[in-house]
Amino acid sequence: MPPKDYYDHMYDIEDLTHLNAKIRPRSAHICAFEEMIREQHCSEAVQGLRPHIKHDVFAQMLVSALWAKDRIFFGMNKTLLDKSPKSCALEELSEYLERTPVDTQQKMLVEVPVEKDWKQLKINPADPADVLRFYKETDSYVYELMAANNIIQTLFTFSTMAERLQKLGVQNVLDYGGGAGTLSILLDRLGYDVTYADVIGKTFDFAKWRFQKRNLNIPMVELAGNERTDILSPALTDHTFDCILSTEVIEHVPHPLDLIASFAQKLPLGGIAVVSESCDYTEQFASHLESNKKYGGAVFIEHMKEAGLHLLEYDVFIPQQIFIKK
Repeated sequence: MPPKDYYDHMYDIEDLTHLNAKIRPRSAHICAFEEMIREQHCSEAVQGLRPHIKHDVFAQMLVSALWAKDRIFFGMNKTLLDKSPKSCALEELSEYLERTPVDTQQKMLVEVPVEKDWKQLKINPADPADVLRFYKETDSYVYELMAANNIIQTLFTFSTMAERLQKLGVQNVLDYGGGAGTLSILLDRLGYDVTYADVIGKTFDFAKWRFQKRNLNIPMVELAGNERTDILSPALTDHTFDCILSTEVIEHVPHPLDLIASFAQKLPLGGIAVVSESCDYTEQFASHLESNKKYGGAVFIEHMKEAGLHLLEYDVFIPQQIFIKK
C-alpha cells in the first residue's frame, strides 16, 4: 500500500530535525554536522560527515545530495557552494523571475501552484489536447520542479542514478520530459552526452535559460506532445541513445503504453531505460491523470516487460527503476 503522502519521506535540508525524528534518534556527532548545514555551512559539514557515511545511511544521503547540488549549481555563484539546495534554488529562480527570494519562496512549492493553474485553466483530463495545453501555458512547473528537485531524497537519487549509469557504460542520454533541466545539468557536468526533450512552454524556456546561464551546450528538442511519435519524430531520427531517461512523466500523459512502446523502439538491444512513475498517486496530484492509475507499480513493470524492457535493477530507496532492452 503506497504511503498517503507521496512526499512524506522527502525533505528540504532545512527540515532535518523533523526528518531525524521520523527515522530514529541521531547521535550528537551527526546532529552537529546537520546543524552546520541548516546554518548554511554545507561544505564544512560534508567534510565532517564523510568519515561517517559507511556507518550512517542518512549521512551518506546528505553527502550525496550536497555533492549533486554542488555540481548542479557550479559556476553560478561562489557563495552558493556553502548554501543548502533550497537556498540555491531560490536564488536561481528569483534571478530568472526578477523577484525577491521572499516572493519566490511563497510559490516554490510542490503541487500547490500546479493544482491552482490546473483549476484556473479548467483542464479536462479526458481531453489529450487540453492536457497538452496545460503544459504549454502553465508556469507552475517552474516552481514545483525547483522545489521537488532540490530536496534530499531527489538529489541523492540523481547522484546514485548517475553513478549506476556510469557502471552500465551509458554515454548518450535522452532526458525525455526533462522539465526544469536539473538532471540534464548534472549528467552534463559528469561528462554524459545529454539531449533534453520536453513540450515547448514556460518550463522549457526556463531550462533553456539555466543551460545558457551555465554555458552548457545541451541540445534541446521541442516535443509535440504525442506519445506515439515524439521520440521517433524527425527531430530525433538521427540521434542514437544508450539510455532514455524519463522521471515522473508516465502518470501525466494520456497514452502511457504508447510512450513505453516508443522507448523500446528507439533503444538498441542492450539499451537502458530509466523510468520512475507515480501513477498510484492520482488523487493527490491534479495533473496525474486518473486514467493512468491502473498502470502503477507491478502493472507498470509488466507493461515494460511486454514492450521488451526488462527490470534490471530496483531499489526501494531510489524511485527510478532501471530497465534493459532484450
